[in-house]
Amino acid sequence: MADRGGLRLFGLACCLVLAMTAGVLAGQDAELEGPLPATVLRVVDGDTIDVRVTIWIGQTVETRVRLAGVEAPELTSRCAAERLLGERAKLALSERIAGRTVLLSAIRPGKYAGRVIATVAAGDIADLGHWLIAGRLARSYRDGRTCPGCTRRIACEEWASLLVARDERRNRRGPNLDRIAF
Repeated sequence: MADRGGLRLFGLACCLVLAMTAGVLAGQDAELEGPLPATVLRVVDGDTIDVRVTIWIGQTVETRVRLAGVEAPELTSRCAAERLLGERAKLALSERIAGRTVLLSAIRPGKYAGRVIATVAAGDIADLGHWLIAGRLARSYRDGRTCPGCTRRIACEEWASLLVARDERRNRRGPNLDRIAF
């Protein structure tokens, strides 16, 4: 009887290891090409949204999406200037997509549980991340690192200078973010 109990325990352990390995291997390099339609439920900040995405006929999932390749100023920064700039980025994104349908593509797991990273398109804008960067509301961010030459945390003065330059261009030519081609 003792041998049978040990055999059962060994079998259970093998099944557990196989199940864990299969789950890890399936999720590591997974990417869903898309596009998948999603309704924006909430704009969390300048680079993150909550959506309800249609995954199959009559099947939806609610998830948090980080816009691929972009980093907006933080709303929770200790610096008041960065918080203000973060609010402006969030407001611009909200005005563009809140409550609307967007398309998610190149969807992959994020580093935080329950969040994915995706390229998000809205109307005539193929990539909202590029739209934010072109509007000087965010900066480029790839694979957890900033672009070469950037520091990890951009200084408030740099964010502010980007915003001032954007406003000066707007005042000269009027708002033109919708006409930017990518």
